[in-house]
Amino acid sequence: MWEASFGPVVNAIRNAGPQLYTAALVASSLVLFLPDSVIAQIGLTGARETYRLPLGLVFVASASLVAVHTLFSIPGLLTSPWRNWRYRSHVREHLSRLTAQEKQFLRPYIANGEATRHASVTDGIANGLQAKGIVYRAANITLPGQPGLLLPYNLQPIARKILERKCWLLDHPSVPPAKLRRLSNWVVRMRQRIKT
Repeated sequence: MWEASFGPVVNAIRNAGPQLYTAALVASSLVLFLPDSVIAQIGLTGARETYRLPLGLVFVASASLVAVHTLFSIPGLLTSPWRNWRYRSHVREHLSRLTAQEKQFLRPYIANGEATRHASVTDGIANGLQAKGIVYRAANITLPGQPGLLLPYNLQPIARKILERKCWLLDHPSVPPAKLRRLSNWVVRMRQRIKT
């Protein structure tokens, strides 16, 4: 019986998130703690006296929910930079150990400036690069093609940034020799500054 009457209310509160908790906390604390003169001016003196107990319960419950939400979100905020650094270092490591087929798959992204490449659903190269976090599947809508159904793959932004700066990782024929790599990096940076 209790679940039938309060179940939808509890689900709505749970799904609303911290915005609703914070709004309830602010509203109940204003009604409970504003001076009597302000409450009288607003016209809530009767409501404040009549509903003091429910307002107090709303205040305590919403304060608790906001506090719990804040406490549980702090670890995520603190570990986010570390997770981002770890992801970037994994991508850099994977890009430095690409196979010839993987390099061939990635070259058009950098050499031709392509945003999307299509590969078969069963293509091990594309799926392997996706598992390594270098490319991502742009959509789950397939196109007919050879061999089989084709899926669109985009290059992850961090991988594009690294490969544009270190294009020799792809063994492209137009890549300068090792001694000129620093100069090529400088040219890429200058081109980017000119574009902006």
